[in-house]
Amino acid sequence: MQNEYNRKQKLAVIILDVIILLELAVCLYWSNQFGDELTKMFLCSYLPMAVFTLIIGKICIIRLATKPVADNLGLACERQ
Repeated sequence: MQNEYNRKQKLAVIILDVIILLELAVCLYWSNQFGDELTKMFLCSYLPMAVFTLIIGKICIIRLATKPVADNLGLACERQ
């Protein structure tokens, strides 16, 4: 398993964090109009969105991983 993220993966994590924070803010704002049912509406709207975003984010981070490339000697090395 890869220990460090490359630049593209780090950028994807930053973007994912911003999206999660935006979803949190939007869901809090939207559910605030329901008064007594704020908690229920927040959880019903935020949790599915956050889970979906995290799954898509994980897939993107995996796809952005550098793949080992064989060099001329037949040894595997990481792309820089």
